[in-house]
Amino acid sequence: MRGRPSKPSYIKLLEGNPGHRPIKPTFTPKHIDTMPEPADFLDREGRKIFKQLARDVHEMGILSKVDGLALSMLANSIVIYWRLTQELEKLGDKAYEDTQIQRIKGKFADQILVLCREFGLTPASRQRIHLPEKKVDKNDFWARLAGGGTGGRDDDEPVEQ
Repeated sequence: MRGRPSKPSYIKLLEGNPGHRPIKPTFTPKHIDTMPEPADFLDREGRKIFKQLARDVHEMGILSKVDGLALSMLANSIVIYWRLTQELEKLGDKAYEDTQIQRIKGKFADQILVLCREFGLTPASRQRIHLPEKKVDKNDFWARLAGGGTGGRDDDEPVEQ
C-alpha cells in the first residue's frame, strides 16, 4: 500500500466531512462501556499505564474492544522509553557518548507519538475529532453553572425582571 493509510469511516464522521464526498461504509467498532484487557506481555508498570490510557481514551468516547492491543503497545513503548531515560541518567556524562541508547530512545519516542496520534492523544489529533455533544440535564446545578442548563426553570415559564 502506498501513501497514507486511509482513515476509517467513523474517524471521518467524527472529524467532519469538509469535501462533502460520500463516505464508504466500513466496519466501525462500537464504543464500549467496559475497558479492554491489557495484553499479557505488559509488566506491572505497563499495566498501570495501560489502565490510565484506557480510562482517558474511554472518557473521550472513542475506545472500542479491539483497541486493547494497540493501547498495550503504546503502554509498553512508554515503559521502555522511561527505562531508557533512566539508563541514560545513570550514565551521566557518558550518555552523550553512547549514541546507540540515544537512537533507540528516539525510535521509541517516534513510536509513542504515532500511537498517541492514533488515539487522539495529541493536541492536533484531538482537535480534529468532533464527538456529538452529550445531553445536559437542565436541572443539573453544574451544567447550569457551565451554561448548559436553564437554571431549573422550564422554557415555558416567563422570566421575572
